[in-house]
Amino acid sequence: MIKTLNFKNILINTLLVFFSICFSFIIIELFLRINSNQIVKKSSLPKEIFLDSSISLLRPGFRGKFENQEIDAEIKINSKGIRYREIDYLKPNNEIRILGLGDSFTFSYTKEEHSFLYLLEEALNSRNYNKKIKVINAGVPGVGPDFYLNYYENEGAKYDSDIILINFYIGNDIININEKLKSKTSKKSISKQNYFYKVKTWLRINSKLYSLLVTKIKSIPKIRKTLNDNGIAPDILESYNKNSSPIMEKKWKILESILQQFKNFKGELLISIIPSIYQIDENSSVNFLDGLDSSYDIMYPTERFKKILHKRNVKFIDITEILRNENKSKDLIYSTDGHFNYEANKIIANEIFKKMEFEYLNVFL
Repeated sequence: MIKTLNFKNILINTLLVFFSICFSFIIIELFLRINSNQIVKKSSLPKEIFLDSSISLLRPGFRGKFENQEIDAEIKINSKGIRYREIDYLKPNNEIRILGLGDSFTFSYTKEEHSFLYLLEEALNSRNYNKKIKVINAGVPGVGPDFYLNYYENEGAKYDSDIILINFYIGNDIININEKLKSKTSKKSISKQNYFYKVKTWLRINSKLYSLLVTKIKSIPKIRKTLNDNGIAPDILESYNKNSSPIMEKKWKILESILQQFKNFKGELLISIIPSIYQIDENSSVNFLDGLDSSYDIMYPTERFKKILHKRNVKFIDITEILRNENKSKDLIYSTDGHFNYEANKIIANEIFKKMEFEYLNVFL
């Protein structure tokens, strides 16, 4: 009898503690939502835009708007899962196609007609070449070079593009390479996500308390380094670390392999190097490097990437310097999001346009 009572007391006390903790979390969460000025970094994209089973990870036929009020723009995804008007796979004889691959900076957090790929298409067609030029926007937010390759092999090649334009975002394209992926993956493996990742993503988006705790924990240098070195939570800082970890070195090697595979595909290959905010904004650069040792260099990933491109004999254009200079007199980045605005997209489009006319005039004539 005594043992039964003790068990009941332990059970009751355990449940009381559990519910007390849950209640405390709810109160703190409500307090943060109502009274805190803490900004939880959440995506400007509506969650409904994504579809795991889609080859592009974007929901075909989606219609919506960016959720950030600073970005007053609609989002339209066509029936093939890309942010471009409807287009057949079969290319007419009088048409030149450029396939634009990249992440959210290529997808563009602007009106569709303000994206640099749209502006590039307009600029090229203004030259009145003998053929119509289409610049297809196949940018997908949150992905990296391994996805670009898999998307091209499974879907992008169907467009029979004359030029493949890979827009490489220095900020996280190296980090986003999955070092555990095989060189050849299927459509199913591209969109596969484990349950743990989905729960973590949901909490990050919907809970201010979770976001605050994760941010604080990750701000502890030893914990951040351990998570990065074990591939659990890749740290964007490590892209700029000249003393690369073994995992980062593996990512760089995978990148070289990806570039070589793209070179073997039909058509011309051009890389545009899109800089991070830390590379073009002086204040952001200073804050980013504050407290870090001399092994971190803001321009390191760009310079290393350019050496790889030279080694592989891949044509490229580096947009960094022009954006850095223009950023001194213009606002090129949204204050609440971190992506490029219309002004920056105009600059990028113009630089790629000039490079393409210089390199590929014979393709357009």
